[in-house]
Amino acid sequence: MAETGTTNLNTLARKLREKTISLAEENYKKAIIEARKTREKAIQDAITAKTSAIKQAKTSLEEPKRKLAESRDRIEARLRKQELEEFSRVQRNVIQKAEESYQEALKEAGRLGKRLAIEATLARRNAIQQAYEDEKKAIVAAKEAIKAQKVISKNRLENERKARQTAEKESAEAKAKAEKESAKAKAKAEKESAKAKAKAEKEMQKPLLEQTKKESIKTDTKKAVPAPQIPVTREDKAIKPVPATEGKPIIHEGIVKLVISQKEVSAIHTAALETSLRQIPGIRLVMIGGSAKEGIQIMLSAPKTFLLAEQLKQLPMVEEVVDNKDFIELKLKPSVTVQNDS
Repeated sequence: MAETGTTNLNTLARKLREKTISLAEENYKKAIIEARKTREKAIQDAITAKTSAIKQAKTSLEEPKRKLAESRDRIEARLRKQELEEFSRVQRNVIQKAEESYQEALKEAGRLGKRLAIEATLARRNAIQQAYEDEKKAIVAAKEAIKAQKVISKNRLENERKARQTAEKESAEAKAKAEKESAKAKAKAEKESAKAKAKAEKEMQKPLLEQTKKESIKTDTKKAVPAPQIPVTREDKAIKPVPATEGKPIIHEGIVKLVISQKEVSAIHTAALETSLRQIPGIRLVMIGGSAKEGIQIMLSAPKTFLLAEQLKQLPMVEEVVDNKDFIELKLKPSVTVQNDS
């Protein structure tokens, strides 16, 4: 780009110089032509003046001739000779003045032509010198412009490099800080979750142990009854979420409590229900607890993007779902409840 700019400036300077030289040569030619015209005019004026002087001299001679004719008889040969001499002298003076005027006109024309030629030569020389100086200045200006452009490009690249390094450094620091904070938050959340889970499991052990003991006693005293098998199809394993729409039941979000209406549910079917709940997309099982008096209670974490009650109705072991404001009540099918022999 810089070489192209220099080439354009050199071309422009060369054209300006050629134009100036051509103009000076035209002025020189015009001056020579003008000098010639002036010289020719001066010569013509001198010739005209000479002719006029001769004519005037001839006209002036008529009067002495007339006087000479009138006084021919009265004047002696001496006077006649004097008059003729006077006439010759006057004629010589007129011719001499005419010649002097002619020579002076020639000299003036020569001086004028010479002066015009000198002026034209000086103008041509000055124009050529000015053209060279302009070309030199244009080349210097082009070099300065290229140098300035290089400095500007260098500074711009340096600034961009520094800005890029600063941005990368700040991005790396921010990323490291975010990762550090995320690791801290994750560790803290895991720690608190482990504590809550341990506590919940500890609280759940008591009612489950009591219920297990009761079931063991009943099993010993009763005829062995095979555990009911709950068929789990492929559709049950991948339950699709149902979006929330107008006219549907309450949309629960955050922690949601499920209450099983039956008081006695086997541990096997409780585990099956837990497995089915874990298969619902977006649902997180927080804890399972309860007592013999209140029944089994399950704590879930549900998003607000779809209706939880509608999802629970799709489970194969659920017979009825009652959607309350503070909790959801589940009624399981008879096949998953504990059957008595009596």
